[in-house]
Amino acid sequence: MAFALENLKIGRRLAVGFGALLVLIVLVGGYAAQKLVQSGERLDFVTQNTLGSLERVAFMQFAAADARRFQIRSFMPGADLEQDYRLVDEALQQFDEHYRAYEPLLSGDADRALWQRVGQTRDAWLAGWRALLEAQGSGALSREAATARNNTELRTAFAAVEAALDEHWRHGMDSAATLAREGEAADRQALVLLAVAIGVALLLGLLTAWRLTRSLVAPIAEATRVADAVAGGDLGGSIEARGDDEVAQLMRTLARMQQQLRERLEHERAVAKAAERIKQALDYSSAAVMVSDATGLIIYQNKAAERLFADIEPEIRRDLPRFSASAVVGSKFDVFHRNPAHQHDLLSRLTKSHRTEFVLGGHAMAVQVNAILG
Repeated sequence: MAFALENLKIGRRLAVGFGALLVLIVLVGGYAAQKLVQSGERLDFVTQNTLGSLERVAFMQFAAADARRFQIRSFMPGADLEQDYRLVDEALQQFDEHYRAYEPLLSGDADRALWQRVGQTRDAWLAGWRALLEAQGSGALSREAATARNNTELRTAFAAVEAALDEHWRHGMDSAATLAREGEAADRQALVLLAVAIGVALLLGLLTAWRLTRSLVAPIAEATRVADAVAGGDLGGSIEARGDDEVAQLMRTLARMQQQLRERLEHERAVAKAAERIKQALDYSSAAVMVSDATGLIIYQNKAAERLFADIEPEIRRDLPRFSASAVVGSKFDVFHRNPAHQHDLLSRLTKSHRTEFVLGGHAMAVQVNAILG
């Protein structure tokens, strides 16, 4: 719908009115868009930083639990001390790797203080363990006394590590919840601002509407309906803009705002649900599934994979003596191969699905490797 000059006998006053209206829409649209961008950045921060830090804390909890389990096992009758001591050291090394990797993710003084407390409790626990081994090795402690000390002093030291990690986890969850609430508040603020600005724009339009022809009534009424719908949270309506006049520009601006708000809300819901759905699907898949990062570090295995490696662990150890089913996650794919260099070269050039078969521990393995690109 186009305006004819003979139908707009409003002079400079009308031009100034519509000019102010368009400037207001552009300014509010830019501010609302800025708020949406900030909301997206906040969501990215939660995904990449906060969730990443929680993942590191979880890995530290797993590694600490493994180390403590092997410590306890080393005092059981018939224990393979050399193997148990080695497994304790490996678990502690994994703990330290995740502890160091967490430092770049620290986001404040409180976070750093909790991180330092984890390190302090870990040092006290490790010092007690080494002192116990030294005393036992030198004969200063009998086997029974060492076992009693393991069940008292070391248990208390490990409980302190657990408490520090739990507190760190709660702090991370609280931070994620706070950021999420701030994001929701920012989105609501953008919606309210947009609704108020549209209301002001409509008032300005009403002041000049008596100078316009009846052909403007329907578009303005439609703009009012859309503005009320957006202000009420209804983003599913259809917005049509006809022509190149000011009303059409308003409708197109509303359409862009509505689309941006709808996409942002859908994206926020999808990000929150997608990871959980994928994990649940993988957890209960009958096929054994593992996921590694770009360096070959295994970061996930589903229940089928856990059962598979636990069932055939003795046979695999005939080919790979250092293999441990309980330590697959956190290890690299090197644990499955005598020639890791070949596998690293293959994975670095992988751009599509790759299927291979090999024998491990007397069992024929059919493996399909898929590259996750992007």
